[in-house]
Amino acid sequence: MRTDKKIAIVTGGSRGLGRNTVISLARRGVDSLFTYNSARAEAEKVAAEVEALRMATRVGVQLSSLEKTNSSRRLGI
Repeated sequence: MRTDKKIAIVTGGSRGLGRNTVISLARRGVDSLFTYNSARAEAEKVAAEVEALRMATRVGVQLSSLEKTNSSRRLGI
């Protein structure tokens, strides 16, 4: 089975250049999985903004933490 759907992985997607990349990809209809380290509130804002665009169908957020291994959270999947 072949699919032409693009999915991007963006590290540091909650702020700065990473955030801008996630939003730009969403405007092009590309689904994204992005990571953040400690800026949870900012990451949730990015996820909400992507979902509000209704261009991308899914957005994922994976929490990376030195104190908590195997900790993850998904939004909108």
